[in-house]
Amino acid sequence: MVTTTIEFKIFVPNKKQAELLIARTQDRQSRQRISTVKNDQTVYFHCQVSNLEGGDYEYRDLIYKLVPQITNQTDE
Repeated sequence: MVTTTIEFKIFVPNKKQAELLIARTQDRQSRQRISTVKNDQTVYFHCQVSNLEGGDYEYRDLIYKLVPQITNQTDE
């Protein structure tokens, strides 16, 4: 079985939202090894996956769907 690492980055408006995004995504699909690094307002995702046919892109799409939910929240 071949394991591939995919990397992508997402810009979020502020640090609080970046931390929320990291917390939300670390709770999901724990079978995948995910490390996130914050650099200013960019969240970097490094996902190791063994199924190149869909699992990696499904996870990426899930994160992209979370971004508008988090960035559209008002700070209370």
